[in-house]
Amino acid sequence: MNPILLAAKAAAVFHEGQTRKYDGSPYIVHPGRVAARISMHPRGTEAMVCAAWLHDVIEDCGASSEGIANALADSTLGLPGAQEVARLVTELTNPSKKFPDFCRADKKALDRKHFMSVSMEAKMIKLADRTDNLRDLAGAPDDFALMYFNESAMLFTAMTGCGTELRTHDCDIISWTSTVDQELEQEFADALDALKSRMPGSSATTSSMTATNR
Repeated sequence: MNPILLAAKAAAVFHEGQTRKYDGSPYIVHPGRVAARISMHPRGTEAMVCAAWLHDVIEDCGASSEGIANALADSTLGLPGAQEVARLVTELTNPSKKFPDFCRADKKALDRKHFMSVSMEAKMIKLADRTDNLRDLAGAPDDFALMYFNESAMLFTAMTGCGTELRTHDCDIISWTSTVDQELEQEFADALDALKSRMPGSSATTSSMTATNR
């Protein structure tokens, strides 16, 4: 059986009744867009596309890694491939969800530390995931959008390992050395820039934001 179809169906069941926060659309459209982006990427694999469909189900729906592997074990991926999908979804799950009493800043710091050390495949999916979230904030209040922008810029730094190679101006990412995937990193940076440009008193920097290969 086709593993991507199975993953999409499982995601639809897990996210049934859930909606996106700011436009009220069915939540499933978000993992669908992330999966579509990964499926079009030359480095995207079947396991990565499946994980993209399911990337929020442990964090938001109470699914387990074992349950994900079992659900896909009878597909053409086989048990090893299904376990790979489950591993990726686990990597894509924010560890801060286990600490509901932490303040937001501490939660985000914990998540950034986690994403520094996940696999390259998980980082690619996370870049696509966060890019889609950034593009989906048209109805968000400006104060939340600015907070999410700043958190996303710090996450970008953590995931790509740019360190001092990342140059910023007023929280805008200007240039960096690509360490994960140049296409996905550029899309992330462009989404950051588009979000910042709609905020009062902000100026866009799209024309000078570029990634170079290491």
